[in-house]
Amino acid sequence: MSNRMSQREFSESLDKRLSGLQEVPWLEAKVLAKAEGEKPVKKKLSAATIVIVVLLVLAMAGAVAAALNSWGVVDFAGNRAWTYVPETAQESISKEEQTFETDFVKCTVQESYYDGKILRAAFLIEPKDKTLLIHSGDDFEDPFSDDIDETIAQYAQEHFDGSMAVVWIFPQVDSENGEGDCRHNEDGSIVLYMEDCLKEEQPELTEIPLEVGYAPVTDGERAAERAPMTLKVQAVESELYVCEDPLDFPEAGVQVTKAALTVTPLEIRVELDYTVTDLEKYNATEDGLWFEFVNPKSTATDYFGQTFESGMAGGGSVSCLDVREDEQGEDEEEYSQPAKLGSRYRQIDTLGLNALSDEYTLRAYNCWEKNRHETVSFRVKKVK
Repeated sequence: MSNRMSQREFSESLDKRLSGLQEVPWLEAKVLAKAEGEKPVKKKLSAATIVIVVLLVLAMAGAVAAALNSWGVVDFAGNRAWTYVPETAQESISKEEQTFETDFVKCTVQESYYDGKILRAAFLIEPKDKTLLIHSGDDFEDPFSDDIDETIAQYAQEHFDGSMAVVWIFPQVDSENGEGDCRHNEDGSIVLYMEDCLKEEQPELTEIPLEVGYAPVTDGERAAERAPMTLKVQAVESELYVCEDPLDFPEAGVQVTKAALTVTPLEIRVELDYTVTDLEKYNATEDGLWFEFVNPKSTATDYFGQTFESGMAGGGSVSCLDVREDEQGEDEEEYSQPAKLGSRYRQIDTLGLNALSDEYTLRAYNCWEKNRHETVSFRVKKVK
């Protein structure tokens, strides 16, 4: 079961979850009727047969455990529609196992990926007591998994006496955005996925501080427990390509002043800086202006099918580059304020590696009205 959510959504959900610990909607425990069937016929087994049976049971148990806990970085990051997953994706994933322990859980880093900007990691979190671990985005009435026809609350009540705890992992770094996802395991453990985009490129980082959190879902008032951890990373190599020539989009009322494409082993990270040149035309988009990369080899007649697939970081964002400092000295985004002539914006996005080229075609469109504006082709050059 996949339940992807951003850090902002996580925080809001966690606040709601912890504020209502005394009103958890438990379901009554299932009463299982024990049906009496045929009495088994006792048979003697040879020693060799017993050994074979034991080996088979152990092998099956190992296979089940592996299946439960096998989801990694590529499984989570590639688990989106219209996402390009390169065949060589696993080559850039670090499988160096790192294990942390707190008073309440054992945390194993199964896989990690860091390219100097984007951090991804998959963690196996195992409880130290009989507790079902869940993600903050989970609803107790959600199905426990695709294979088990029970809600999370029912499964917890039947197998863990109703004991549940919310767990999370956050990187303690200055980041632009982040999100998480999870897979529930039958043994109470959970595989958590973390994806975070740092504000600044930091390929020199070798250690990233994390916070591992644990919040019991009980009828009592027990505060969340937090523990500091350190994730060891080594940035993979990347290449930067830029176009610094201005690209005019008069129908949208803007000019793209810079296009930067960072090619990594998993995707192409895109930064587009643009400036408002015609306020009336720009305001007609109602803050819905977006840029998409057209695939010149596509034969699709619909606009969506004419574009390249996204990279594994998924959807992007647009923010205003014109910020001011408030009285507390904190930057305040002005993207929600009315645009002005000369207002500057930045779109952050990703492309699949199948879009790799030295020439691209960029198309502006209004994402609210779904109508397209003009397209402009441009070339890029490698700068590092």
